[in-house]
Amino acid sequence: MESRDLLFSIPNDVKCLLRDRFLSTSSICSLAITSKHCRQGFVVDKDDDESKKVYVNLLDSLRRLLSHAALGEWDAAYAIWSPDPSLLTCYGTVYHPSRTTLHPGRYKYTNLTTWQIAWVNEEYEIVDEMAQHLDEEEKTKQFDEIFPDGELIKHNWNLKEAKRLLAAVFAVITQDTSINENNMDVMSESIRNTLNALYAYVQPTSEHKTGLVFDVNIYVEALKLYEDKFNQFKTSHQRSFWCVRVEEHLASLFGTGYLRSHAQGIGNKLTREGCILSDKSSYFPFRRDLKSLPGVHFFVGYCGAVDVQWLGTPVIRGRAARISELVSSKNKRGAELTRQYSPAKTSACLIL
Repeated sequence: MESRDLLFSIPNDVKCLLRDRFLSTSSICSLAITSKHCRQGFVVDKDDDESKKVYVNLLDSLRRLLSHAALGEWDAAYAIWSPDPSLLTCYGTVYHPSRTTLHPGRYKYTNLTTWQIAWVNEEYEIVDEMAQHLDEEEKTKQFDEIFPDGELIKHNWNLKEAKRLLAAVFAVITQDTSINENNMDVMSESIRNTLNALYAYVQPTSEHKTGLVFDVNIYVEALKLYEDKFNQFKTSHQRSFWCVRVEEHLASLFGTGYLRSHAQGIGNKLTREGCILSDKSSYFPFRRDLKSLPGVHFFVGYCGAVDVQWLGTPVIRGRAARISELVSSKNKRGAELTRQYSPAKTSACLIL
C-alpha cells in the first residue's frame, strides 16, 4: 500500500488527533507542501469548510510571509508572523523573477524559513526580533543549516576575482570616449564583454540555500574606484555609464538589509516598508515600469532620489566611507548575534 493510500485509510478521529494534538505548525506545513495528497489526507471532512481552512490558511500565510521577507517588507511580514510565531519554524521556497532579461530577478530562496531569509539578507535587527520567539535548539538548528561553518560569508565567492573583473570594466570604460549617456544600451564590444563577465560572476545563484546572498564589499570597491580614480574618466558620459551600469547593477543584487537603505536613501531614516524609492514606488524590476529598471536607466542617490538617465553631476565624495561605516556596523551586529545564537560553532571557529 502506498503511503498516500495509508494516509487516506486512517480513521477521521485519528486524523483529527494527529492534526490537532501531535503535529506542530512546522510539521503540518511540511506535510502539506510535500504533495496535494497529504493536504487532502488531513482534511477530515471534505464538506467541512473549517477543516479545509486548516491547510489553506496556513499555507497562504506562509507563502505571503516568505514573499514579504524576501522583499524586505518587514512591517507586512510582522503582521503575519506575530499572531502565530510558530510560522517562523516553517520552511518554504520563494522566488520573484524579473520581467526582463536586462535585469536579474531576485534570489530564489529554496526551503528556507523566514528567520533564515532574514539572516542571509543581513537583516540583523529583524533576526534578533524574531529570535525571541524561537527556542535555543530551533535557533541553533536553523543557523547551522545556512551557515554550516559558523561564518557570515557569501559561499562560492572570491572577492579578489570580483575586484579583478571590476577593474577590467573600469579600464575599458575610461578608454572609450564614444560612450553616450543618452543611450547606455550602445557600447563597444570590449565594454559589453567585460561587463557581461562581471555580471555573470556576481549574479544570484539559481537556488539560494546557504551563506549570505551578496558580498557588499564589491559595491564598496566600485565606489572607491569612482572616487579614487575620478580624474581618469574623460567625459561625464563615462561617469554616468559607470554609476548606472556598474554601481547600480551591483546595488540591485544587495541583500535586503542593504537594499532597503540604498533604495530609501543612506541619508534618510530607514523604514521597514521594503525596498521602496523616494517616490514610494518599488525598487524591484518586477514591480516597476519596464522603462525604468535599476541598473539600466537610473541611479539612486544618497538620499534615495532617483535620477533617470543620470547626467554625471559633480562627483559625490565620501559615499564609500559612509557605506563602509554601515558595513562595519552590520558586521559587528552579525558577529554578536552569531555568538548568541550559535555559541558552540563560533567558539570552534575562533579556536581554528
